[in-house]
Amino acid sequence: MKLRRSILTNLHPAQMQRHVKPRLAISPQVFRGFTLIELLVVIAIISLLVSILMPSLNKAKDLARQVTCSANIKNINLGFNLYINDWEGYFPLVRETTAPTGTWADKLYNDYIKDVNVFMCPSVPERTFTPNVSQGARPMAYGMEWWLGGGANITTSGWKGRRLIDIANPSMTVLLGENNNSSTYHGYGLHNYLWPDNIIYQWGWPDDERHSGVSNILFVDGRIAPYTREEVCGDFFWYTQTNWMNS
Repeated sequence: MKLRRSILTNLHPAQMQRHVKPRLAISPQVFRGFTLIELLVVIAIISLLVSILMPSLNKAKDLARQVTCSANIKNINLGFNLYINDWEGYFPLVRETTAPTGTWADKLYNDYIKDVNVFMCPSVPERTFTPNVSQGARPMAYGMEWWLGGGANITTSGWKGRRLIDIANPSMTVLLGENNNSSTYHGYGLHNYLWPDNIIYQWGWPDDERHSGVSNILFVDGRIAPYTREEVCGDFFWYTQTNWMNS
């Protein structure tokens, strides 16, 4: 290397140029922008992809809300079980009519579940839960089945909810569900039978418009499953005071 360097230093400048590699000339690049047609094609492709993916994304979001709702109902069922254990096997009244007035949800919230969010479905955020409102005068996200909670006898002095041991078929008897009532006075109950001629039963039909056409339903045995309103209100799940009670 030293010998080569010494030889180069002794060469004439004209001779040295023959030993130096010439630099490549860099020509400036010209970038061509998108044409209007190409831009429209790209926009059309993006719009098509969005239209394909949006239903899947919305369905995934709805499924996530349904899972959260199901978890809420599971926690509510735990509250029911704790109440039944403390009150000699009785379900709470759907609503107290004597002081202190309150709903089944107030009882579970005050003594067992200290989180208002458990009583709220993420698909209907406008149905908020405010504990201990007089007579439960507000629409709620979830409703207790009226007959289990005392039915029409809640105004009778000393009346209680049904006893768990008296339920003949717990796996088929509705305990709680998502209700679609618009009443501001009886927004805490649920009926799983369609009586179109009687307005009282419109206070708590299952709401199957929250989760892609189904409503989360809790049964007495603790099972939670999605059903349409027609399914859960059909004869298959309907038990009157005489035919779902043990004799």
